[in-house]
Amino acid sequence: MTATSTDQRDGLLSHSDDSMSSGDMRRRGLVLLVGAAVIALLVKPIGPLDYYFAPLLIGLAFIAAAAVTGPRSPLWGAGLVVTAWGTSKVIENNIEVSWAGGMTTLAIGLGALIAAYLASRGWAVSAASVAWPVVFIGLGQFLHGNTLGSGLITWYTAGLAAVYGIAELVNSSRDRSPAHSSH
Repeated sequence: MTATSTDQRDGLLSHSDDSMSSGDMRRRGLVLLVGAAVIALLVKPIGPLDYYFAPLLIGLAFIAAAAVTGPRSPLWGAGLVVTAWGTSKVIENNIEVSWAGGMTTLAIGLGALIAAYLASRGWAVSAASVAWPVVFIGLGQFLHGNTLGSGLITWYTAGLAAVYGIAELVNSSRDRSPAHSSH
């Protein structure tokens, strides 16, 4: 494993180590932009899927983007937490459950536990990569609960994937020479 600085590991939009190639970042960025487009096109108000599919789709986009880099990707924590939570939202909206809040908490915790297990095995999962998605989940639920219509949550979710994808592309184009990589 390569040397990793604390400030790099703790940021959701930063990269896990100095060995991350610009090609890795570019591939992740492109996958995230495709994920954003898929969410925007498949989830209402444009697509046929109800708003509660958006969290599962962005989680899967994060997982797909992480998979193109492998264990050193900084997106595993976010992907696992959001995919687990998104799965709970789909289940909760398609079956009658009286414990929806508990299911949501259980799912987020399960995603975080899997991320923690991977971190213990040397994967690039930081505490921030698990915590930031929870913040964005809460913000999304606040926005959804306090606005008219469910279209906003689709745009919020697609926008998060797009912003992260653009950040990856911008970071991939930066000069990665040793003079610019030192901290």
